[in-house]
Amino acid sequence: YVDVSMPFAMYFGESQIAAGSTLRVFADGSVSFASLADSRIAPLYNSSGYTTTDNSIHYKRSPQQLVVEWRKVVSGQNSYSFQLKLYPNGDIEFCYGPMTISSSINVLVGMMSSDEDIYRVGGANGGSAWDTITRYTSGTTTRTLSSTYAPAYDAATGQGVVYTFTQPACVKPTSVTATALAWNSIQVDWTVSSIGTGFEVKYSADPAFDPNTGGAGKTINNGSATSTTITVEYGGTPYYIYVRKICNGTPSGWSQMATVTTLPGCYSANWPLVSSGGVVSWTSPDDLVTSYNLKYGLVGFDPATEGTAVNNISALTYTLPLAQMAGATTYDVYLSTNCSASNLSTDWVGPVSFNTPCAAQNVPYSATLADYAMPSCWSEDVLAGDDSWEFYNGYASFTYTPDASSRLVSPVFNLSTTGEYQVEFDHAEPDWSGTCDSLWLYYRTSATADWVRLAQYGSHSSTFAHETVLLPNPTPTYQLAFVSYGMDGNSINLANVTVRTQPTCRVPSNLAITGTSGNSVTLSWTENGTATAWQIAYGLFTTDDDYTIVDATTNPFTVTGLGLGEWHFFVRSNCAANDQSDWVGSVSQTFGYCIPAYKGPALKRGNLGIRRTLRRQSCELLASNAKPKGFAYREKHFGILVLFSRIPHRGANVGTAKESGVDIRGTRIMIPVIAE
Repeated sequence: YVDVSMPFAMYFGESQIAAGSTLRVFADGSVSFASLADSRIAPLYNSSGYTTTDNSIHYKRSPQQLVVEWRKVVSGQNSYSFQLKLYPNGDIEFCYGPMTISSSINVLVGMMSSDEDIYRVGGANGGSAWDTITRYTSGTTTRTLSSTYAPAYDAATGQGVVYTFTQPACVKPTSVTATALAWNSIQVDWTVSSIGTGFEVKYSADPAFDPNTGGAGKTINNGSATSTTITVEYGGTPYYIYVRKICNGTPSGWSQMATVTTLPGCYSANWPLVSSGGVVSWTSPDDLVTSYNLKYGLVGFDPATEGTAVNNISALTYTLPLAQMAGATTYDVYLSTNCSASNLSTDWVGPVSFNTPCAAQNVPYSATLADYAMPSCWSEDVLAGDDSWEFYNGYASFTYTPDASSRLVSPVFNLSTTGEYQVEFDHAEPDWSGTCDSLWLYYRTSATADWVRLAQYGSHSSTFAHETVLLPNPTPTYQLAFVSYGMDGNSINLANVTVRTQPTCRVPSNLAITGTSGNSVTLSWTENGTATAWQIAYGLFTTDDDYTIVDATTNPFTVTGLGLGEWHFFVRSNCAANDQSDWVGSVSQTFGYCIPAYKGPALKRGNLGIRRTLRRQSCELLASNAKPKGFAYREKHFGILVLFSRIPHRGANVGTAKESGVDIRGTRIMIPVIAE
């Protein structure tokens, strides 16, 4: 053989031949690259060899091409002349000159870049025809060289046929390796001689799979990439991998196969479940799983970068810290597994969404029940019938058929066991048919404790009454319930529920009128604390300021100097200069006879801060000792007061008598009366 130094670099198949590397020229009609094992280029390869002389092999080098010529090599009685031309762009030409053929021989024509990367040359008519030679990517082609079948040569022009083989424009990756990262993850690396527009990876657990038709695939849309990570199904399993380059939509050939065995399996967690009590539970996916990781956070959080993590849970359950989480809020939960054998963790499974229960409410707490919907964290238990509480602009109402009942349950309240608390609310039980329905107030100390009744109300009035009730046995899981019970299918109204600590100055209770004398009223009440002084507020309350406050140091206490009208009375304990209880009341007493004069707007109890609104008719009043002269007089409760005039009728200009706002002009007046 003769060694020739390459004058330029070129690609041969999928491999790069460096400039200055050695091209070895053999007398058998072939060449190989010393740097590329098993490479071969054979324009006319005779396995038996040719007889050559010193002038049989010639070569010519330039930066543009390398020409190798076998001149008049001999095989038997035959003589052949042919050339091989190599170009920097990778093109290869087989050039055939004059041949003397007296007997047929079989030769190989083709090239290969490695033992697995074979390029054979075939013709249109199998191994005999030399009219067209095309590149094959596999198989073996033997050509018949005879006087009948030989490359064309024109003796007149001295020119023979030239076959040009253009190297692939898209060269496949080389040096493909695979590394197991996890039971289900493999990193694939490769090198390329030039960039393309992307790469394709095919892989399978079947070593005999064809990457052109089978296997799982991944596309990398980066022409300069040299690695990627693939996700597989099984741990502890061999996988077989091919890579090819994509050049503007045209693929290269597939690389040599790489193989790797994945790490021992670590399977993803089974889908978790969350109970109403915040207990997350799951089942084990595989014996290799040794512990679990859990993450939770507000709905929509990213477990890769957000959330609260709880790692290395050995059990199959975990109780979320609901006390540290926002109440009545939606959370997401994710779960992953750990496997000690492979020291790996799986990806997150989830999310599972759930709503936290309402957190225990701190006091003071208020709910108006007046926003057309049940307040947050309230609930209802229908006890009998099909009716339920309804919510309006101002109050909640329960209107139902007879014997219906429903329990309106408050949120849980966080009440200290050493504290003192009270609930305040407004209620009304209208009397539509001679009976009224009942409102019962209950409490319980925990969600599993029995309900205990505190009070029962049936006011027979559509006017709201304000109640203050002390709460016994406080706990951090305290609840209240307002239970409606229908006696005759009427209604119950409820509003302005407040839970708060008891004032340091206790509210009195059981305010009552225990006696009247002349224009005086005697009041009594129950002192619930240690107060020895009180304040009494009383007045007609025709305006916000129509009342008087007096100090009292006795119980009972008599208010004197009252005039005509409907008088209302309130009391509060006066424990110190700046320490008074809330007002309690009212109770009322009317002096005189009431003749309606106008129906005024609803009035409040002045500036006392009393929630109860007086919806009554403003009146002019006649005392019993101030009857208008000349009139017959009689009283009828809830009836008509008929006044007969004894003044003769003398025409339209007759004089007029007016007492206490009553116009007695005319002969007969009928005035509706509400008499106390």
